[in-house]
Amino acid sequence: MSANTGLPQAAVEIVRLLPNPVHNEEVIVEYHMAHEGNVEIAIVSASGEELRRIALGQKGQGSHREHVSLRGLASGAYSVLVCSQGHTASCLLHCTR
Repeated sequence: MSANTGLPQAAVEIVRLLPNPVHNEEVIVEYHMAHEGNVEIAIVSASGEELRRIALGQKGQGSHREHVSLRGLASGAYSVLVCSQGHTASCLLHCTR
């Protein structure tokens, strides 16, 4: 249970994307894991095409930060997905070039 709301804590949650909107070729994905597990981050286009998937391996319970390259992505809106143990969290990312 979340101490603040009394609701069940999400298995994986994106805390924030830095910066957002992003003007350069890298974004920092801050996320929190309720339990240890294998983690992948995916970048998905507005049309649903998976453009990138990064396998990060085993991560422990708690907060994490990952630097993700956006090299080669055009200006536009993308979904950033953090996946672990069958759970997925998503957040909208805006790229401006």
